[in-house]
Amino acid sequence: MVLENFRVAAQVKPGADAASLLTNSLEGRAAALFMGLAGISLSPGRPDRAAMARRAVFPFVIGLLNLSIFEADILQFYALYFLVALPFLKVSGRTLLYAAAGVLAIGTVSLLLLDYEMHWNWVTLA
Repeated sequence: MVLENFRVAAQVKPGADAASLLTNSLEGRAAALFMGLAGISLSPGRPDRAAMARRAVFPFVIGLLNLSIFEADILQFYALYFLVALPFLKVSGRTLLYAAAGVLAIGTVSLLLLDYEMHWNWVTLA
């Protein structure tokens, strides 16, 4: 995770050396890996919600601890997404479809009404 976000957090320009090639190959891949693993761990046999909640605590704590070392860490967000998925473990496909449509509608309205670029400096990324 640190390698994936290193260039953004450290504001390093890409180069042709071995370290740059490594970070180039890892950028953007960890998000898909974490979400895929979380989905796989949720899928087998309708797991117990309490057990899933306990599973989410570990990456949340590790992510918060890692924030003191690397401020671009996002592991705690994945743990929260994991917790958000818990209510949907035992619902029907129709309910999942309605929930997805609701998230899509809320996201679209938010993009249209809210100014996400307010107080953001694109030059310094701060």
